[in-house]
Amino acid sequence: DFFFFFFDPKENEIVYGHWREYTLPETREMLERLDFTMKRQYYFSYGETLEAGSLRRRLARWFYEAFPHFKENQTAFAVKTKTSQLKLAIPETVHPTLREL
Repeated sequence: DFFFFFFDPKENEIVYGHWREYTLPETREMLERLDFTMKRQYYFSYGETLEAGSLRRRLARWFYEAFPHFKENQTAFAVKTKTSQLKLAIPETVHPTLREL
């Protein structure tokens, strides 16, 4: 539950920028606890879109096929099934007037 630390009512400030990377199971758990239903989830890499002409690109593709969790990006498609009761405090540096989400 470490990744829900900032959702604690006493510690619920939105974090600035990327503060850690998440695995697919962690992302799934967070979204499901926020009342989303996961439809599709995967890792991807920009390198996958490049032509595999060079030995380096072929090796990179092989590596990422063998170890997909090392890819630099993650995509999750989820559907909101109901409204969450979780409230988040919005710092003034994030939005000048909105205080709660």
